[in-house]
Amino acid sequence: MDFYNIKQNSKYAYQHVIGKQHSYTYSQQFVEFIVRQIENNPTTFVQSLKAKK
Repeated sequence: MDFYNIKQNSKYAYQHVIGKQHSYTYSQQFVEFIVRQIENNPTTFVQSLKAKK
């Protein structure tokens, strides 16, 4: 989530706030985005995420 800053992108995430509790729902567009990222670089996708951390 942090790598792509997903929670701040309203195209990919919607924040639900009930009192002090915050939760997120993610869109189909987000799922498709992640699938495309994996397809573009299947052998190093996970490593690139870990490296950024």
